[in-house]
Amino acid sequence: MKMVGSISADQEKQQSQLPEDALVVLLVMSDGNRRHDNRRKHPRSAYQVPAVLGVVHGATPNERKIYTRDANQWGVGFVTQEHVPAGSDAFLLMSRPNGDVIHRRCTIVRCREVMPGWYEGAVRFMNEEPGLAPEAIEEM
Repeated sequence: MKMVGSISADQEKQQSQLPEDALVVLLVMSDGNRRHDNRRKHPRSAYQVPAVLGVVHGATPNERKIYTRDANQWGVGFVTQEHVPAGSDAFLLMSRPNGDVIHRRCTIVRCREVMPGWYEGAVRFMNEEPGLAPEAIEEM
């Protein structure tokens, strides 16, 4: 799979599922389509789909619509229009590159405002999700 700026047909189809304002935020955050040094232990691959993040507060999760930026087998970066509390337990409901839907427990590791009314955040999965490993995303 090629990165943003030269996207595959599958990525283009996925991006068509995102609202225009979310696409603008993702484009602004992409550093002008430049590739940068990915120093993570498990590098993330660009992967942009709508998803649901359920923040656990008591017995009832508070669900929020998010838009993924990138992913790997241990976590997902995202943008959203609602602040989510870092350190909270949550669940993520989203599609894998092959179309299967995943439901994963996770922890919100960060959330910060990046533009007025838009927040950037990340979650770390409690268990590995091989369906989001770079090899699985790149096979799309």
